[in-house]
Amino acid sequence: MLSVSRLVISASSPAFLALVVVLHATPSITQQPHAVVAVSGDAVFFNVAATGTGQVGYQWRKFGFPLQGETGSTLNLPSAKQTDTGFYDVVVTDAESAVVSVPAQLTVQALVTDTYRLDPSFMPLFEADGATVSSVGVAEGGIVYVGGTFSTIAGQRRQGLARFKPALTLDPGFTPILDGGVRALVVQPDGKVVIGGDFARVNGMKQGGISRLNPDGSIDESFASGSGFSDIVERLLLLNNGNVVVAGGGGYYDGQLCGGSSILSPDGRLVGSFGAGDVFAMACQADGKILVAGRYYLRRFAADGTPDPTFTVPDISGLVRAVAVQSDGKIIVGGSFSAYGSVPAKRIVRLLADGSVDSSFVVGSGFDDEVTSLRIFADGRIIAGGSFRSFAGVECAGVAMLSSTGSWEHGFVRAGSLPFSVAELTTTPANQIVVAGKGWSPNKSVAVLDERGTVQAVAASGLRSWLYVVRLGKAMAVSGGKWLISGEFTHVDGAERRSLVRLNADGTVDLSFDSGDELDIPATALLEQPDGKVLLGLDRGVGKTLIRLNVDGTRDTGFAVGADFATVPQALSLLPDGRIAVAGAVRTWFGGPTSVALAVLLPEGAADLTYRPSKGAAIGSVSALAVRGDGGLWVGGRFYWEQEGAYKHLALLGAHGELQGEFGLDGSAYDSGVRAIVDQEDGRVLIGGEFSGAPGGLYRQNLCRLNPDLSLDAGYDPGPVGGGPWCLVPLGGGGVLTNMPSQDPSDVSLRYISRLTSQGTRDRGFAAFDLWDKPATGVLVGDDRRILVIGPNGKRNGTKLPSYTMLKPDASPMPVIEALTGDQTLTVGDTASFAVLASGEGPLTYRWSREDSLSWIPDATASSLQLTSLGLFQDGGYTVVVGNDFGLARATTHLTVVDRFEITRQPPAEVYGGGRPGSKWRPPAAGCCSTNGIGVIRAIRRGRFQKERLLSLR
Repeated sequence: MLSVSRLVISASSPAFLALVVVLHATPSITQQPHAVVAVSGDAVFFNVAATGTGQVGYQWRKFGFPLQGETGSTLNLPSAKQTDTGFYDVVVTDAESAVVSVPAQLTVQALVTDTYRLDPSFMPLFEADGATVSSVGVAEGGIVYVGGTFSTIAGQRRQGLARFKPALTLDPGFTPILDGGVRALVVQPDGKVVIGGDFARVNGMKQGGISRLNPDGSIDESFASGSGFSDIVERLLLLNNGNVVVAGGGGYYDGQLCGGSSILSPDGRLVGSFGAGDVFAMACQADGKILVAGRYYLRRFAADGTPDPTFTVPDISGLVRAVAVQSDGKIIVGGSFSAYGSVPAKRIVRLLADGSVDSSFVVGSGFDDEVTSLRIFADGRIIAGGSFRSFAGVECAGVAMLSSTGSWEHGFVRAGSLPFSVAELTTTPANQIVVAGKGWSPNKSVAVLDERGTVQAVAASGLRSWLYVVRLGKAMAVSGGKWLISGEFTHVDGAERRSLVRLNADGTVDLSFDSGDELDIPATALLEQPDGKVLLGLDRGVGKTLIRLNVDGTRDTGFAVGADFATVPQALSLLPDGRIAVAGAVRTWFGGPTSVALAVLLPEGAADLTYRPSKGAAIGSVSALAVRGDGGLWVGGRFYWEQEGAYKHLALLGAHGELQGEFGLDGSAYDSGVRAIVDQEDGRVLIGGEFSGAPGGLYRQNLCRLNPDLSLDAGYDPGPVGGGPWCLVPLGGGGVLTNMPSQDPSDVSLRYISRLTSQGTRDRGFAAFDLWDKPATGVLVGDDRRILVIGPNGKRNGTKLPSYTMLKPDASPMPVIEALTGDQTLTVGDTASFAVLASGEGPLTYRWSREDSLSWIPDATASSLQLTSLGLFQDGGYTVVVGNDFGLARATTHLTVVDRFEITRQPPAEVYGGGRPGSKWRPPAAGCCSTNGIGVIRAIRRGRFQKERLLSLR
């Protein structure tokens, strides 16, 4: 660029002016950064070469924003992530000025050759006795709606929502299908019911935690909730004007930002929102104002969600769980508090309209436990429900009736116990009381009382909850392609199976295996013997033992361990000669007559007294065992040797318990526990857990491999491993499958499962989809290559599976670009059209960009792109990035724009000051050049344009 540097006035001749033109060249970029297409995990480099005056500096940017610390001529992304996709440029500076490089686009895609997805045919339903009914509503005619965490109620399948006839018999005609629970519901005057909870779909349609149903159970499509809420809906309130207040569900509603509580119009539109913390109860006043209560607070808002400054409440000493408004405007408040400001209030208090205490409401010693629900009869009497058992010394078993002055209503006789604790209650027009709560044996959770407290009806037994995650779950692949699963369940697919079930390959219950009443608690360890019999570790409280079941699930009475173990068996392993290694918590390793850390049993259960480790171990636990090829036993957990402090959390024992070899590791090598051990076929061993250390000067975190001589294998380096693998499943060729999570939160295909190569690196050809954002506690591989994931739920196409998710080899859901409009050559003024055809699990998203532009093309978010009235400046490469929840795909096409005439003879480029006699430039045509002295000269040769030639005279 040319610029005037200074004006010189001659001192000897003031009349003489000299114009001195000094040419300063801006930094010159001799090599521009180029576009890069990479796969997740690749090393990506952007390079720029430049010259300038003095020292040249660099600042790399992404989408125009500086990247901290990236001030060299090379931008290095050592392990590219999909979130790194974007445009990068660099600002080059020297002593005089700066210049910006051409933007370079980076697209990072996943490289997947081996995809696993949820197998929807494997759908065992795990349930446990008992559930909570957290919401109840009454419709005209005494029809009762209930919502909660149940999956079976009255012996019938209902997921979170059910309807009862007035006599509390289940209505068989009301069967909406939900994929989650219902936390709240309100019945409208027209008979429609609004439900809120943690569901995502109703009747197969996306509803996002809120839906309105017609009386027949179908979705009321006039309630346009769109994609719904981004979080769980906890409470609902129907206002006098038909609006619905929603507590919870914060974040977004149908893509719109909203507060922690939202106000929806009768047709489902978002009309307002406000924040009020955790909301436990809401109520509507006659004037339309909204009372909101929660953790130590009670507030009032106008009908549009603005705070009411006239309502002042002092500190409340506990949780506020219930609010009700009397016809005179006074407010009844219940919860777990013992004082309202300085006024004693035993779990219930009445307030005046301004929030001050109504001293005329006298409750004496009040309730002995929490009040969770309040309703008011038309005559002013107050019904309270909760976990209390007495009011002012009167036994009332979870339901109490008070007079309008706060005294006990003596006409109400409520003694004895309901078969559940009350979570919510409501009243009917006939002054009946409908109560609901958490069901206990015999699994009943809904009852109807008359106004004297006499039970009129109780919902039939058979209340069970869907176990989204089976607590204390254990699983193993067993012979015949079947799966043995233990956990805190009582029923599987409706069949009674308490804590232990064997599933067929398709996920159905294997009816030939039934342990009957033998088990009532989950197994702490599982092991199948070659003959098909199964060993189970059990914690019966005072009896911690090991039992063996026959192939049909009955107890093998020929197996007896004698005295119980002092601690719970946590790991089992079968030695080559048929002996059984049992590991548990460490107190004193063989410090007494019975081993409490590691015992070896003979095949029929008797202790092998010849197996006695030579040195003791301090307090800790053993949670991992692995048999070495020569019969030695690897032992891992959280322990250390009393006499050999260097052996922390890991030991190798010989055939009779003697300590083997020297590990060559310092005392900090396994500083936080070993959770998994795999003895590989080549004699090397993988150690996984939650440790970190630098054995031999090489840092290893949570995963390492030892050579056959017990030295660290320096060539096996998985890098930093977050979370620590809790399980390692050996695969062919030295690879392993593990529940080790990816360090990249955007990498949905490796979120909680990884496959490692024989060198410890992540196998980027492996991808597992359809898993929720919850850690897997284990993974197992079956004979048919399917993978059973223990812990997180799975979800695919609206089908949600809990606890045990089966993955099978399947097609990748990531986008694939099948076709893209080819290169085009068009004339100025024409219209260019581009279209892309892509496959992959929808919804697909589209973004178009020009390769030499530092941004996406505005509003270009469809599968096609049209450019009208083309100009020469619009030629170049056009890129489309197709994405979905699983990844990205990218393709580029080129557009060449030519003018309507051709210059057959090119003008020379000249720079001159003061002019040359006889030489003239023709003034530029309107719109051809800018008015700031920069002229743009374009030339066409053989149908293609040359780059702009810039002339600057200032």
